[in-house]
Amino acid sequence: MTAATHLRHAYEHWETCLAVFSLRHLQAYDAGYIYACSISGVELPHPPYSTAQRNIWLVEQLEMTKEQHSRLNAFSWLNFVPLAYLHSRTEQDAIDLFFELIERAHRECPHIEVPASTMSPAHEHESRKFESPMTLDELLERVCARPAMFLGNEARLTHLWSMLRGYLHAHRDHGVQSLDEERLQRFQNWMNQRYPYGKSTTWAHTLDALSMQVSQRSFDSFTMHWKMHRQEEAATTQDPAVRTMIEHIINSHSPEK
Repeated sequence: MTAATHLRHAYEHWETCLAVFSLRHLQAYDAGYIYACSISGVELPHPPYSTAQRNIWLVEQLEMTKEQHSRLNAFSWLNFVPLAYLHSRTEQDAIDLFFELIERAHRECPHIEVPASTMSPAHEHESRKFESPMTLDELLERVCARPAMFLGNEARLTHLWSMLRGYLHAHRDHGVQSLDEERLQRFQNWMNQRYPYGKSTTWAHTLDALSMQVSQRSFDSFTMHWKMHRQEEAATTQDPAVRTMIEHIINSHSPEK
């Protein structure tokens, strides 16, 4: 088994594991998988690593032009994902190079590391603050409050969906008993009733479309809909924002007493 086994599975079954076929969505899937393993006390799919040693190994693997070096400096950190994108013309090329890099690191430098996740150091630092396992609700609250920290600067709601697939698949792979998969499926069913035209897609795609693909707006919309679902409101219940707007319009046109 290589360090990329669970990621290979997600890549080969991307239609059910990833919201979008992309390396960044695979990265989000990995983040969820790693987090589920860490809070469940099961073995992580990647060996422990040292960031400095990993970066030295990565830099030695590929020759870079001055322009590419300057682009890497903008990240302030080096990782498999941005490096794969840096040297690729297409999404497929980036994914292929990503797997090549992590598998070569696993074969050639087992004493160095393959990263404990493909997340940024800022996220890794944040994850160390989780001294006790969080519930799914607490995890979602944190991610939606600061999506860039957990999912990168280009975070979209579809990345959260992919992250949750990794989270659930880690539970399955390691036999962890959890009701989270059932809860998320109930939410999907609730969303299907609320927006029948979105039945053929995920709740993430539906809310992203309704939010005009504005990232923070879509995360805020998810937070609102998840709260409504948790409070067992009917799928036909009006959005709080819409109710407030209607009340304001009615009050503004009411005759003065």
